[in-house]
Amino acid sequence: MTSLYQEAELQRLEDLETLHARLSDTQLQEIVNYLCHGNREVRLQAALVLGRLEHHAAPCIPKIIELLIRTDRYIHFAAIEALGNLGTLVNAHLAQLLALLEHDNWEVRFDVAEVLGNLQIAEHIPQLVELLEDPDARVRLAVVEALGKLGRIATTYIPQVAERQIADRLDDKDPSV
Repeated sequence: MTSLYQEAELQRLEDLETLHARLSDTQLQEIVNYLCHGNREVRLQAALVLGRLEHHAAPCIPKIIELLIRTDRYIHFAAIEALGNLGTLVNAHLAQLLALLEHDNWEVRFDVAEVLGNLQIAEHIPQLVELLEDPDARVRLAVVEALGKLGRIATTYIPQVAERQIADRLDDKDPSV
């Protein structure tokens, strides 16, 4: 059951989204502020609205990327969708995004791999390939899916990883390897 307050906040987000091209900096900041709202549904809608604002939301991309390190998976999905919708606008913030590939939380690495796959930019392939050796199988699966979205160009990097993994196993003293 939603409260009247929550419904009013969601309606306000919808109203702001309809302004789209006429959105003022103050109104854009209002949407960004909703990313920290106490209600999960309002935070989710704020992230999705930002993703649909296209180039108008470019200044908000760092805040959307920050959503990937929150503990709420529900919000992670909204951030992934928003970043995917913003496409190449995210490129200006790649350093912030790529730094998260080394985050302690597997879910963050998983989400970043998914975002990079959705962006479908070949320059990300080396960073993704490195994650094929992530200790968490779920992250490795996300990387494989991301590389699959990048298509044939990604296959040129795979032999390097396979060769390195084979060499590591040949040098391993454990007979079960």
